[in-house]
Amino acid sequence: MSGECKGWSDWNRFKKAGVVDEHIDFSDNKVVVDNVLGRTRDTIGECFAIDAAVAYTLSKAGPDANLTVQDMVNEYTRTAAAMMNGRVGYGTVYKTGHLNGEHYTSCGHDEVEAVLMSLNAPTLNENGYIEIRSKGWSRSPSMKDFLHGNRAPENVEALAVLRMRDYHSDTDDWLNESKLNQTLVSGYSNEGIGYEGAQVRLVDVMMSEYMRPLKEWIEGHFNCKNWKFGTGSMDMNGNVNYEWQSLASASSAESTRGVCGWTLDGSNRYCTYHDADEYADDDYYARDWWMVTKKNKTNEFVKVWNGARCSGGWNSNMFSSNDGEWYHGRQVIRWSDVRRGIANGIDEAEVKRQIKKALNRMTKRNRNIVSLTKGEMGDGAPEDRTYRWKDWSWLAVIQEAVAQTSKKRKEGDVVRGWKYTKISSKTSYGHEIAEFEWQPDGEVCTYTVMVKPHGGSSYYTSKNALPFRFKTLEDAVKFNKMLPMVAGKVGASGFHRTWDKVAGKEAPIDCDRLYVNPIDHADEMRMVMSKEPEDLPSPTEIVEKVFFGLPNEYGPAIEHLEGDPFKEFKVKVTEGVVA
Repeated sequence: MSGECKGWSDWNRFKKAGVVDEHIDFSDNKVVVDNVLGRTRDTIGECFAIDAAVAYTLSKAGPDANLTVQDMVNEYTRTAAAMMNGRVGYGTVYKTGHLNGEHYTSCGHDEVEAVLMSLNAPTLNENGYIEIRSKGWSRSPSMKDFLHGNRAPENVEALAVLRMRDYHSDTDDWLNESKLNQTLVSGYSNEGIGYEGAQVRLVDVMMSEYMRPLKEWIEGHFNCKNWKFGTGSMDMNGNVNYEWQSLASASSAESTRGVCGWTLDGSNRYCTYHDADEYADDDYYARDWWMVTKKNKTNEFVKVWNGARCSGGWNSNMFSSNDGEWYHGRQVIRWSDVRRGIANGIDEAEVKRQIKKALNRMTKRNRNIVSLTKGEMGDGAPEDRTYRWKDWSWLAVIQEAVAQTSKKRKEGDVVRGWKYTKISSKTSYGHEIAEFEWQPDGEVCTYTVMVKPHGGSSYYTSKNALPFRFKTLEDAVKFNKMLPMVAGKVGASGFHRTWDKVAGKEAPIDCDRLYVNPIDHADEMRMVMSKEPEDLPSPTEIVEKVFFGLPNEYGPAIEHLEGDPFKEFKVKVTEGVVA
């Protein structure tokens, strides 16, 4: 036995049952919503329906909500409480035509596996061609609605929906004109080609003899005989130049098992083909949430699960262990068809009782995923106790990322010398959560004049800077060029003298050891992504205030940066002028 209990299920199945939903109360941002729901789903895991409903109720209320048991009574906890009696089960329910010794048969009429192809409405494009386009995301009318709205004859309207054999991948039966006509004329043919196959072209369908009444009526309606299929068209002479446009792209598909003969004659007999297959899915009955009435008792339901410990996987089909019993189609009720009525009718006291049991499970040490925010267990009136979903530590990061996204900042944007730069990225429940910061766009330099060591530089010697700093390269170069002239004016000579015999004087002092050195401060300058550079000093302006501004400008200059990148540089303030 595992830690699983009968009646447990997962978040996705509970969503199908109406126990949880896909929205939250405190945000409509897709990133926040998906993270809240995804984290709650992963935290709660497999559990009872009421546990999932309570978890969803608390998490969707948000990090600041403190809910009482009464506050948690809603459509989700009502639905879950209604399921806790064990009479709503998930899995596959097999149906039969036998009930209480009576054998039910099929009608024997129109027992097919087919697809109804409903053509889209035609349009007259701006170039004067008739088209039957794909609907895409639009809500354009169907061909049937179009014909009916324009009072087309019944024989024309009947051609708006075609019935074709369902397509199977193992079919190697390419469409030809004779088979197309056979399929269309008969309405349904085992020789017809599958609708999903790329073999069926819209042009072949519309230009067939079978579809002539529809084609000609459309042409009369638009007073036009020019057709366009795909990227091509047909001219007045009937010549067609086209690229591929399939029938499937110009229609919507719906599966059908045919029309029951006992429906046509007005009887209410149960048909083992048409009725029992109402919920069929690839020869098996669909996995869903079901209720099953007891035989001859329309208001009493079979108990599917009892909450006992079970082996892993049991809950994937709660009906499989019921000795493979088959039920008459009229015993089987899809939960979604009756959910609202049953949930609304459940006694509120029972809903609260189930909520309390769920809270007790989720506040225990082995789960510890719900916080009791007011009134310790056993302290005060139970109805006054409040609860909150526990884990919200991640939310601030997500909300900050969302806030920045809402400002329409893009990676690489440059504002007043600041570049919006991605520094990290991760995927969180289908969304990229990236961290950005503002970095200087390029170098932000001050300049010094350096002196190479005497005798040349090596790994073991150091360079020395003169005690001067310049705003611009031009100023530093100018100063460097002036130094020999100033030295000469005060009678200085070089370490190594050179006498010019021709001029009869000292040669200019060799200043090759002096050079201008840029100091780039950009690597240390960062601003958090929430800053608004439009209203802040540029990187260059900050550097100028730090190194060349008044002492009281230092603090305001660096307050926008992360940390203090210039902490090694300080302005010393004295009481008087230093001689």
